[in-house]
Amino acid sequence: MVGMMYLNGEGTVKDPAEAVRWQRKGAELGSPKSWFELGLYTLYGQNGMEKNVAEGLRLITKAAEAEFADAENQLGYMYVTGSGVAQDLRQAAVWYRKSADQGDSVGLYNTGLLYRDGNGTGQDYVLAARFFEKSAAQSYAPAQAALGELYAQGNGVEQDYMQAAELFSEAVSLGDPTAMYDLGLLLSEGTGVRKDIAKSLELLRKSAELGNSMAAGRLGYMYGNGLTGSRDLKEAFAWYEKSASMGNDEAQNITGTMYLNGEGVKKDYAEALRLVHEVRGAGECGGDAQCRHCLPAGDGRGEGPQESRRIFLRGRRARRAAGDEQPRGDVPERRGRPEGREGCRGAPQEVLRRRLPGCLPVLQSG
Repeated sequence: MVGMMYLNGEGTVKDPAEAVRWQRKGAELGSPKSWFELGLYTLYGQNGMEKNVAEGLRLITKAAEAEFADAENQLGYMYVTGSGVAQDLRQAAVWYRKSADQGDSVGLYNTGLLYRDGNGTGQDYVLAARFFEKSAAQSYAPAQAALGELYAQGNGVEQDYMQAAELFSEAVSLGDPTAMYDLGLLLSEGTGVRKDIAKSLELLRKSAELGNSMAAGRLGYMYGNGLTGSRDLKEAFAWYEKSASMGNDEAQNITGTMYLNGEGVKKDYAEALRLVHEVRGAGECGGDAQCRHCLPAGDGRGEGPQESRRIFLRGRRARRAAGDEQPRGDVPERRGRPEGREGCRGAPQEVLRRRLPGCLPVLQSG
């Protein structure tokens, strides 16, 4: 406790060296929390401690074997990502379940993710929903958002957009950027809630500012198709470009196409070719000067509940494929998160399903 106060500057001057000293004392007295803290410092080479992955793993494992939930989650995360250990999803599931069995909100959420995606376990949406529900009941925002998506998709629970919106709203109140995107999507289409474009834009902007590329891409779509009241291609380009800068391949493809056609930006064939080929691979286009022929035509529109369900499903598949929706290990809500520490779910990636009429590609739903 004292060590964490020095680490975070709570009630005293921030002093990482003093934090380490107090954690060492705790470790000598057999505190699993101190083993865990020292394990993290050593694993990541923080607070003046030399980086030593093997020693960090030893200390974290020791804390996990003593049934310290944060350590069980961190160890599970390491097995999911192959950080410091060989990747082993079954072993990750074992450690997450140990944490979940203690009623830990993070462990419940992590276990739910594994069941939802079939990683290290058989895919089981019903079980995933049960774990998310238990975590969400503890006001854990990521679980509220994940459960809301299951309601929007109708996976493991009866499809209920109103229930999804309620869960998203609860998570938004706790500052969850994924829930901001999810609720913003429903508000933009009037699915499960009264349509409110102004509120949708507000939530999507907040989510994008927090690093959510899905939200940035959705803003590009809305501005490009006049869903904000008037069509604004310059604003659309700005948001698609922002989404692309966050690593969203589909947004980069769209940005390249906008350069190609001069939509919202000055025509720049060289930049268009670079962006599109970077995503698709120059071999796929064969270096064809008519690169626009690589991009499928079509309208790509479609509104309403079924389209909402499709975008939730496709967004989730994209996050999973990109490896950006990871189970949580070290959790910033619980403890100060030293700069550079790994372990938390990154900003999700979006599969953008729509295009600006006449210039942007339609993406298949498979």
